[in-house]
Amino acid sequence: MDYRTDRLILHFVTDDDLAEVVRTWPSDHRPISKAEARGVISRMRDHYAKNRAGCVYHLCLAVCAADEPGAFMGWCGLDGRRSHTEPEIFILLDEAYRNKGYGTQCVKALLRIAAEDFSLQGVHGGCAKDNIASRRAMEKGGMVQYGAEENGDPLFHMTTHNKREAISMYYVGIDVGGTNLKAGVVDEQGKIISKVDCPTQVERGHEAVVENMAHLALKAIEKAGVSLDEVKSIGIGIPGVLDPRTGRVPFCTNLGWHDVPVIQLMQKVIDKPVYVDNDATVATLAENVAGVSAGAKSSVFLTLGTGVGGGVVIDGKVYSGAHGVGSELGHMITVAGGELCTCGNRGCWERYASATALIRMGTEAAKKHPESVLNEAKSISAKTVIDAAKAGDKAALEVFDEYTEHLAVGLVNIINFIDPEVIAIGGGVSAAGEFLVKPVREKLAKKVFYKTMPYARVELATLGNDAGIIGAAMLGK
Repeated sequence: MDYRTDRLILHFVTDDDLAEVVRTWPSDHRPISKAEARGVISRMRDHYAKNRAGCVYHLCLAVCAADEPGAFMGWCGLDGRRSHTEPEIFILLDEAYRNKGYGTQCVKALLRIAAEDFSLQGVHGGCAKDNIASRRAMEKGGMVQYGAEENGDPLFHMTTHNKREAISMYYVGIDVGGTNLKAGVVDEQGKIISKVDCPTQVERGHEAVVENMAHLALKAIEKAGVSLDEVKSIGIGIPGVLDPRTGRVPFCTNLGWHDVPVIQLMQKVIDKPVYVDNDATVATLAENVAGVSAGAKSSVFLTLGTGVGGGVVIDGKVYSGAHGVGSELGHMITVAGGELCTCGNRGCWERYASATALIRMGTEAAKKHPESVLNEAKSISAKTVIDAAKAGDKAALEVFDEYTEHLAVGLVNIINFIDPEVIAIGGGVSAAGEFLVKPVREKLAKKVFYKTMPYARVELATLGNDAGIIGAAMLGK
């Protein structure tokens, strides 16, 4: 359509308003034809074809020609009170679809169409001052009130700048665990808009699990009140060995997966760009975007749990190495010929710096020191050792000192090699707080190569259980 302008006028109207519009329409400026209306409807359908929120069909009904049910669409010229050269769209939602979010979805669709399909620079809108639902639809749809007519009816505007980015995009993050799946919608600043979860159901096989992931993503999108068209991409954090470039998971013990094409399976359900990476890697990205290392161009994240997971961010991007399996920091060998690791090597860092290592060291100390309070526990956990050390138990303090020494050795290797701005420490052991990081910082100060120059800050991670969702979502940003 040749609108001869760069703006669009949008009205929410009542049945009586619509009748008046049709009655007073200038005779020399016709309503748009059915073919033209269907062209806009077709574009809407393309944009919203994958939307599971249930508004696609009704959106199409809401914008049509004057002699079809739903709403009226047209433009008018320079004569009479309708002195606009901009195209006008009148939206009349059937009563059954009012106050259910369809108006907001319609505004969002039209804003995007104005920017992308017709290259319009702005959208103006108006509604009756007492039409609260329509005002809310315009505001939630992305428009801003800038004034009012003489009768008090509010006026709205949005500048599209003829760019897709003018309308905020969202990202879906999926955190895959052996027991539960978590998904969330995240905005461009890394803020979670909605969260949902469900059982992983590993026993049903990988195809069923990936299908669960896809439907959970759609549920999160619906809960967030956004359309699928506003979602730029979907990211998935998986606790296994995988290739981010192909989206295949060669091996994942927690899920029992072998050579699973995750991206291919996801896109059978949702036609969106899909990204995958290791769960520790996505947590790294989360902390870099919205956590303690936000704003840093280079950072490292460590999770001290059953093993030592981690990830590296360089120039704001996750670094996964030439073959997609880099940043396995826990398997850096720090003690030649040391403890046997689950990977088959000896002396891996995680055999000395994980929660599992702290438990092993605490158990050994308890046997050597029957007077230690460690022997009062029914079973020794990492928390048992930390609490005993905080209480001043000599054996526990010796264990914790040895533990932080091993942790510092690995960290200084990372600092000397990568020189990151920030190292964030998360995972179960990080619950020890400053009791953990204070001695580590002190030991690092003695070990770093350039002792008179600045080096990485060691901080506690801040995002906790949300890191998996946020980081996975940010894979596509």
